Amino acid sequence: MAVNAVTNIVICNMALGYIAKTRIFSLEDKSEEARMCSLYYDHLRRMLLRNYTWGFAKRVVQLALISKTMPGYEYVYAYPSECLAVRNIYNKDGASVKEYEREKYDIFVMDNGVVAIACDVEDAFIEYTHDVVDADTFSVDFVEALSRLIASNIAQSLTGSAAQAQEQYQLFQAMIANAKLASAQERQNTPHFPDDYLTVRM
Repeated sequence: MAVNAVTNIVICNMALGYIAKTRIFSLEDKSEEARMCSLYYDHLRRMLLRNYTWGFAKRVVQLALISKTMPGYEYVYAYPSECLAVRNIYNKDGASVKEYEREKYDIFVMDNGVVAIACDVEDAFIEYTHDVVDADTFSVDFVEALSRLIASNIAQSLTGSAAQAQEQYQLFQAMIANAKLASAQERQNTPHFPDDYLTVRM
């Protein structure tokens, strides 16, 4: 592990520092601080990952076709493991217009409990948000937003102050907006205008 690497403990200790509480060395520590961080960390991490199309969590893989049918759809594919949110489905021909011509799909659970994706796209690829566990791959803005969100959730239990919890949540809201903006700016998208718009402008 690299020096100064970001870990779940680092993020939790940032949250604890924001509310002036004692740092922890493990989520298995016997302290109340560790118990509260253990209670919230994974849940809030996954929730924030689902909340937006973070660049560091973006994955694109080809879907695996399975022998199952779904009324109203041509194809059924296996749902990728570690997928937190489906963002887009397309094939190679549709990759260049995926942002503007979004394919219809549905997610369902089969009789055996396996999650599947139904769509009309042959040889489909999926763009999704991965359940990123390694905190050292998080963007710096995401780390700050997550630590503030944890602080807002544990503040009242550890300090008895509802005002401190509210303050941390307000700081989280500011940081999550910054984090989303920074992530969006890293993507180079060409503006797309409908043909009728271009006709009017000419």
